[in-house]
Amino acid sequence: MINPDVIWITSVAGLLVIMGTMISRLPSPRDFTPPSIGISYPDEGATVQGNVDIGVHATDSSGIDRVEITLNCTQPIANFTHPPYTIVWDTTPLAVKRYQLCVTAWDAAGLSSRVTRDVFVTLQKPIMAIQ
Repeated sequence: MINPDVIWITSVAGLLVIMGTMISRLPSPRDFTPPSIGISYPDEGATVQGNVDIGVHATDSSGIDRVEITLNCTQPIANFTHPPYTIVWDTTPLAVKRYQLCVTAWDAAGLSSRVTRDVFVTLQKPIMAIQ
């Protein structure tokens, strides 16, 4: 049986000669492809209020290391290290205006991708008791 950790070479005369032993195996091919990500909901340009579901999907051949959701690409909303990448976002403390949801995903090779989605936050309608 030939040892796979030893490098062999055959001469023209048919003699088998050991050239040396392998010091290490070749590394796995480097991952040059960033993750594929998207925002499942809310929709682009959606008008939202109160508690809003945010859903993200992320895939990569080397695996997803983490996913981060931020408001206007600066204020953290959520961080995930495994799926599902969903959260309920409380918009009640926010001013009425347009905001940008930013989602960044990193794969196991350290590559990242970012997608954004604009949403418009409105005031939540007050609940009035009728007597």
